[in-house]
This record gives sequence, structure tokens and C-alpha cells, in this order.
Amino acid sequence: MQQALKEIPIPDPTSNNQATDGILCIYHLPDYVFITDNDENKVGVWDEDQQQWSTDYIDELTYKKSERELHFSTRKFAPIAYLQSKTCDFPYDSWYIRCIAPQVALLSVKTKRIEINIEIHPLCVKLVDMPQSEFSHLVDKEFHVGILLMELSKCGLHMLPENEDAARGGIHLKNSYTEEKAILDIAQTLKVFAFQSVKWC
Repeated sequence: MQQALKEIPIPDPTSNNQATDGILCIYHLPDYVFITDNDENKVGVWDEDQQQWSTDYIDELTYKKSERELHFSTRKFAPIAYLQSKTCDFPYDSWYIRCIAPQVALLSVKTKRIEINIEIHPLCVKLVDMPQSEFSHLVDKEFHVGILLMELSKCGLHMLPENEDAARGGIHLKNSYTEEKAILDIAQTLKVFAFQSVKWC
């Protein structure tokens, strides 16, 4: 006698009764994901028809900080993910860049949730002075700048906003030509000047 697993979709698409009791789920948040007590925890179920994550099927969501566990019930079986806003760290509160050694600069960025320190070398960047355990696997290691920013994004620290994120993040878009000129001016004079953000511009 052969036995095989049988797929049972929830909710049942052949049933006229779409009311489904939620099924309890417990998800352990990976140790490298950075969240704070003020973060809004969200869990979404993938909606194939809408091609987007939906929180409509998730109920009774709680987060147990000590165990790093999300407890919730779902009324639909599909890919499930922990959701986080791309702009939870924008706009920045402040930033400060200065030269700390020959051919080495230090960029400090204070976001809404955390302060990030990045050493800038001629051929690489390094994350430094980050006591949070979520970033321990990245600290003091050499990365290409794009790779480091992608790794930070995997940890829940998003520093790669796109233009369409401006409205939801309260970001005022700069003139791209002026922005590029300012970046070039800073790069060329950083050996003799330090630069920092000011609230008036």
C-alpha cells in the first residue's frame, strides 16, 4: 500500500464557505535581523493574484522579544514573510564624515533607529563600532560598498532608498546633478575638511 502526502489548500478553493479558522504559527526571527521595541511588527502572506504581500490573513500577531519569536495565526497557506518598511530608518537624523587616517575616512550616519559607522578605504569599506549583536558577522570585514549595503538590508537596516520611497519616507528629493557635484566636492576635499549635515539644508 502506497502512502503519499496530499496537498490540502487553505482556504479550500472548491468550497463556498471561505470562513477558515486561523492556524497557529511560530516563527523564529533570525539572529541577524535588527528590530527595536518601537518597530511595528508585520507578517504577510503572498497573494499570488495581486502579486504582493498581504497582512489580511494574519491575526493575533505577537512578538516575544526574549525568544525572538513571532506568534500569529494565518487563514491562508502560502509563502509567509516578516515585513518591514523600506523607510523605517529614513530620513536620517544626521551624518558626519571626516578623515581619520591617510586614505581612510569615517562616515557616521544617525538614522531614526540606530547610528552606523562605516570606514571608507580606497578599495573597500568596513562596518565598525557596532555593538549590536545583529551586525557581529559584518563588523571589521572588508566589503565593496554595494555588497555591504545589501548585507545591511538583509539585517533590516535599509540604506538604499529609491526615488519612489521618498513620499512614504518623508524624504525631499534632491536635484541629481547638484547632488553628484556635492558628493564629488566632498570626496576631493575630505583630506583637509570634515563635513556634516545641518538641519537647515
